[in-house]
Amino acid sequence: MYCGRTSAIASRSFQQIERNRFLTINRLKHTKALRNEKEKLRMYVVQRYIDYVKNYTKVLETRFPNAVKMYRVFSVGIKDFLRDLKMYISLRLKVAKDRGFSKMSRQELELYEKMPSDMWRIAPVLILSAIPFGNYIIFPLAFLKPRKLLCSHFWSIQQKVEFTRQDLTERLRHNKPVFRALQAKVEDIPDSELKRKWRGVVASLGSGVHPSPNDLLDCKELFSKEPYHLNSLTYVHMD
Repeated sequence: MYCGRTSAIASRSFQQIERNRFLTINRLKHTKALRNEKEKLRMYVVQRYIDYVKNYTKVLETRFPNAVKMYRVFSVGIKDFLRDLKMYISLRLKVAKDRGFSKMSRQELELYEKMPSDMWRIAPVLILSAIPFGNYIIFPLAFLKPRKLLCSHFWSIQQKVEFTRQDLTERLRHNKPVFRALQAKVEDIPDSELKRKWRGVVASLGSGVHPSPNDLLDCKELFSKEPYHLNSLTYVHMD
């Protein structure tokens, strides 16, 4: 009878152990499945976030087109301006070292001549933008008046074409008065072979024909003294 009772107890213990093992296995399976679902959900959220970040620029362009356009104009403009500023500083050092401009290329000469005026033009915008909340005022204002408040580094391709056309139109307006002043000064040149050559150059310009470079070089002396030296120009001519 004692053996039978022991067997019953052992049987119940074994059944309890099996039940616990079964429950443990099921719990582990459930935990693993839950963990997998959480991981899938996490990966889904992360992937959607990555897609959103990738398309964030498009979202901003759709919702705030003017703000995005303004940001691009100023970010690209600042990079171009700093690049040319570094080049200008190196050219200043080069001029001091070489004592002149003879070793400069045409593009370097243009940059050397143009950069100081660009620096003065953009200075108020850069200074005011450094003031707290100043950028909220000066950037939109500069964006509305780019020709007056910004230099060419911050202009779009369309603006560069338009402003260049306007500048050319303005220069052409002065062509006739300048040419007439050039003609009037011919008589101030003493009679010589130089005067004869220069008269031919002026006649060619008047008839719409470009004189040859050699003809112009032969007359360059006239621009180092009277009548065409800068100190000899009248106020009306320079105005």
